[in-house]
This record gives sequence, structure tokens and C-alpha cells, in this order.
Amino acid sequence: MIQIPLAIGIAMAVLAALSTALVLIRVQLRQNEKARSERETLTLLAERDCLTGLYNRTAACRRIEQYMMTRSSEEQGALLLIDLDNFKEVNDHFGHLAGDAVLMEIGRLLLQIFRASDIVSRIGGDEFIIFMTGVTSPQDSGKKAEEIVRSLAASNAGLQQAITCSIGIALYPLHGDRFETLFAFADSAMYQAKDQGKNSVTLCQKQPRHKTQS
Repeated sequence: MIQIPLAIGIAMAVLAALSTALVLIRVQLRQNEKARSERETLTLLAERDCLTGLYNRTAACRRIEQYMMTRSSEEQGALLLIDLDNFKEVNDHFGHLAGDAVLMEIGRLLLQIFRASDIVSRIGGDEFIIFMTGVTSPQDSGKKAEEIVRSLAASNAGLQQAITCSIGIALYPLHGDRFETLFAFADSAMYQAKDQGKNSVTLCQKQPRHKTQS
């Protein structure tokens, strides 16, 4: 028979071992949580444009493709391609810091205009794209595009110069069910808007055409 002092000693040793094990488990959990948080942060940073905080082109393309792959052909969407008019003049006249401020302001305006379910992205330079989900008619995307034009006209980001843009629109699935196809149509429509005097919105033509104006 185990004597009481010996039993107490064994029990205390067991409790100490359990306490140590719990501490080690807590440490491991914290480390796992930290590692998971770091991975999520790195993933988020990899998906975002460093200036505006919007999705970058790679992330936007992936999310748009995922949306189209998981939706029925009856559900509609719209890809809006936005290109700022004469943006080089802003950088030349006011400096690149002012140009960056304009781009950040546009990013903020786009997030205000569109829903959380829409995919808003700066794809590089002075170009942005928005993929509108759950579109019920072509007029939906046209109205949103006109709202962008009006919002930019009302906001000059503190510059003594109007900020305008040209917007091309392609519809899913009418004009394609892959990102690159929709982008080609929207790109063609955007350059048509520029050819027509800029600061306007154009729905895509039947076939993409070659760029003629920057």
C-alpha cells in the first residue's frame, strides 16, 4: 500500500506535469494563431494594391474567374474598365505625390459607389476595373458608370484641375465567360469612349479592336 505522503507526492508531480503540459499547449496555440494571422496578413497584402488598398489585377482576375465558375449562366455581371483622361498632365503639372493622392481618392470613391459584393481593383497606373455581380440589366452597369463620371467631376482631389475618365463596359455572360475575354471587350469600349471625346461611358462593341489612343 502506498503511504499517504508518497501518494501526495505522486499526485503533486502529476499535477505539475499536467500544468506544464497545459502551458506548452497554450504556447503552441498562440504560436499557431500567430502563424495563421501572419499568413492571412501576407495573403491580404499580396492581393492588394499598395497605394489604394483595392484588389490588384491578379487578385481581381482570380476572384472574377471564381465568380463566373460558380454561377449559372442565367446570372449576369458587368466588367467596367476605367482609364483616367490625361492623367500624365496631373503628374507633370502637380508632381507624382499629387497624382498618388488622386488615385487614392478615386479608390475611396469607388468603394463608396459599389457594393461589398462587387470586385473593385486598381490594375495598374491610372486604370481601374470593377466587376459588378448580380446585374439585372445593362442599364445597371451604365448607371453606375455614369455615377463614377459625375463623382470624379465633383472631386478634384484638391487640385485646380478637373479629373475625368473614360469607361468601357462588357457584360457577363453576353460578351464572354472568361476574364480576359471580358477585359478585351471592355478595353475596346473604353478606347471608343476616348475616341468620342473622353469623359464618357461606352458599352462594348461586338468585336475587340486595336488600341488607337492612350
